Amino acid sequence: MTVLAPTLHHLLCLTTLNLDSNKIGVEGMRMLALPLQQLTCLTSLNLRGNQIGVEGMRIFSLAVQHSTSLTSLDLSQNEIGVEGTQILAPLLQHLISLSSLS
Repeated sequence: MTVLAPTLHHLLCLTTLNLDSNKIGVEGMRMLALPLQQLTCLTSLNLRGNQIGVEGMRIFSLAVQHSTSLTSLDLSQNEIGVEGTQILAPLLQHLISLSSLS
């Protein structure tokens, strides 16, 4: 993530980002937070199996709260539990284009 995250802000027209099973954890989510805010064309985001946990979910929810173009989101297998789901729930009202959630 230390190599990828700093370069993502150059990809302004990126529509799909698949980081499935990269186990980026909380630190990786911290590095990804700013680029996620800048990827305004992003429609599909797969963060499945990255072990972000509850703290990573907090970081993620702040990063994508204004991502109105996001239509598909996969957060499965991230060990977020009930507390992480409670963080995700209010975020969903901001993701107005979201049609697929895992």
